[in-house]
Amino acid sequence: MTDQEHIWQDLNILVVEDDDTNYFLIEELLSPYGFTLLRAIDGNQALIQINSELKIHLVLMDIKLPKGPNGIELCRIIKEKYPFLPIIIQSAIVTGNEGVSSIKGVYDDFITKPYDFKVFYKTIFNQLEYYLVKP
Repeated sequence: MTDQEHIWQDLNILVVEDDDTNYFLIEELLSPYGFTLLRAIDGNQALIQINSELKIHLVLMDIKLPKGPNGIELCRIIKEKYPFLPIIIQSAIVTGNEGVSSIKGVYDDFITKPYDFKVFYKTIFNQLEYYLVKP
């Protein structure tokens, strides 16, 4: 294990993603770094994970979810309770009423689908580094 992988080893990332293909891609991209990935396939499962005793260090949030609160509502709920927890929206919807540009302020960053892998890694590592140094 490299020093870079060791830094991330004890960090938990909640991936709120109902699409198996997208989740397995995220898992493949992040597992070499030693993150613990937790998955929620809908808004209800995400709320259970967020409110569990396990510390979450980052949330990767899909906007469209099959049941429970959607990604936008979840961002608002999470930020009310955990204002410093980084939330990265992952969506193909960038503009319009449902797009990430319409909800600025309830998330910390976003990644567009399909993923640009360089941007994907940069966004995640930047948010985690910022989160870990916050007082």
